[in-house]
Amino acid sequence: MGQNNFKEHLINILTKALEREIAAYNYYVKSAVNAGVKEAEILFTHLAEEERNHQQLIRNEIKKVKQLIELVPDNETFSSKRIKYAVPHELTFKKTPGIGNFDIAAVSLPLNFISGDLLDIHEAGSSLSVLLCDVMGHGVSPSMVGAKIREVFGGLLEEVLQTGSVFKTDTVINRMNKKAVEMCRDKCRFITAVHTIISSDKKKLFYTSAGHDTPIIIRKNGQCITLEKTDLVLGADIDAEYSSTAVNLNSGDIVAVFSDGITEITEKNDKTRMFGKESIVRAIRKFSQKSAGEIVRNIFDLLIDFSGKNEFSDDMSLAVIKIEE
Repeated sequence: MGQNNFKEHLINILTKALEREIAAYNYYVKSAVNAGVKEAEILFTHLAEEERNHQQLIRNEIKKVKQLIELVPDNETFSSKRIKYAVPHELTFKKTPGIGNFDIAAVSLPLNFISGDLLDIHEAGSSLSVLLCDVMGHGVSPSMVGAKIREVFGGLLEEVLQTGSVFKTDTVINRMNKKAVEMCRDKCRFITAVHTIISSDKKKLFYTSAGHDTPIIIRKNGQCITLEKTDLVLGADIDAEYSSTAVNLNSGDIVAVFSDGITEITEKNDKTRMFGKESIVRAIRKFSQKSAGEIVRNIFDLLIDFSGKNEFSDDMSLAVIKIEE
């Protein structure tokens, strides 16, 4: 695909994404006005603000695409290596309002402009929902698959908000698998995913994993709770059944959800050694008294020191949730 065609194709994808965010923003604003209940008005106002933030992020990406593609001569093909992202020198976070007594920090860094990772954090009813998907491959095609998966998830979330039904991790993953099978049949890609829900009383964590690394739970005393159950990747079998696992939570626990783009980074002097889950666990233990944002920042600092570089060969996503007292 030539530069001009690629440029138009990429900007078209981002423009459609922007249109969806604008539609969602308008929907939530209207819902806030007509809510009739103060709690619902606060929730819809928060969701509208999130959609407005998403709009600005997409506008920034469109601007970057236009600027950087202009640097590539017309007779050259567009190379992903020209636009590889590095870990920013500063990562700033804020507490997410309206999602209970949690300190949350999350970051998703793409290898290129658009990521094969999908990291979504939302309030689902009165619970906290964290979805992380990783589409095999990099670039436009995996991102298009990820966008369609986001649409499926968004539809489920809207259904919960409108009907007040219970959001269940196994229901979400089973529904997403049906859609993934259709997409993977054409594009020959598989998707790993993990959906985590923390109950409104902060006493239970529910998760369903489809071939993805399971969440890490670090207790206040430093104990690491190992979650091992995982099912088949999404898109491989339309008849696959996915189940939910429940784990007790305590005040002071720290939960981490992450992609293999972090755990599979290799050591600068020994390419057979990977960063691994163990490094995330050690970092959380070491920085457990700090905020979720500071924990995430310190994990990325350790990752850069471990690998000896600031540019990486995979999308990287990480979310840290502190169950505050």
